Amino acid sequence: MKLLDSNWKFFGKVHVFDLLFLLVLVAALAGVLNRVSGGDLASMAGGSKPVPVRMTLKTFEYDPAYYQSLEAGAELVEDKMVFEGSRIVSVDLQDAPITLVDNNGDVVNGSNPLRKVALVVVEATATRKGPIYELGKQELRVGAGFFLTTEDNKLSTIITAFQPLDEGDAGVVE
Repeated sequence: MKLLDSNWKFFGKVHVFDLLFLLVLVAALAGVLNRVSGGDLASMAGGSKPVPVRMTLKTFEYDPAYYQSLEAGAELVEDKMVFEGSRIVSVDLQDAPITLVDNNGDVVNGSNPLRKVALVVVEATATRKGPIYELGKQELRVGAGFFLTTEDNKLSTIITAFQPLDEGDAGVVE
């Protein structure tokens, strides 16, 4: 018996074009699964795990009264739910930077004592799904916006540094 007969069938049963169609279909399905999983098929099976992280947040310029109740030890919340193990480690208030032009046309950098910027260090237990870290509904990555919400505050911030604490292969990202 020949491998391929005169009708282009393998062993007289399956046509070559049927096999090619099945091969293209399997390749397309594998590509879709890879794209949906972000290149990590373990995340498709709910492969998320809790990871302790430390991040530094920089607030936007606010009036100093906004920061009166922002203190170390406060727990982070979202939708009236407290994130267990998440807390503010330190708060550093600084005068907001300001850039002006003097009478000679020179650029002058200084600080604005009427507006403050806070650098807030937070430790929390994030969820890692593949390469993505999340805290509640917010994705954690350097440069991303983050709503710092405690019982007394809700501030818009930017993540300036991010570090997973328990993973040996991941280092400080700044």
